[in-house]
Amino acid sequence: MAMATIPRVNQYYNWGYELIGSGFCSDWNYLMEGQYPAFLDATAPDADNDPLLECVNRCVSAANFYEGYSPLAFYVNSENKCACTSTGCNEQTADTNYTSYKIKQNLDE
Repeated sequence: MAMATIPRVNQYYNWGYELIGSGFCSDWNYLMEGQYPAFLDATAPDADNDPLLECVNRCVSAANFYEGYSPLAFYVNSENKCACTSTGCNEQTADTNYTSYKIKQNLDE
């Protein structure tokens, strides 16, 4: 499946994301806060005005602190609330209520 580059980059960590496509990641892993948690308060370290970059931040942070999370991909529901993956979203389950993304790190290297 072709991936389209999304020109959004986290202002602090130089991470971005690329569209994988419609559907949710078969290797999903919910954030520690639960299934599709609310967006973070603006003062939280992983918060971002772009809800997809906030998902990048939250999933990368989860991968840094907990086993079972991958810093390679995430997906969102129709409200842009996210879940992480355990291995990088190599397979998607077809469902138009979800969209999957690859996490792109170190974009200036």
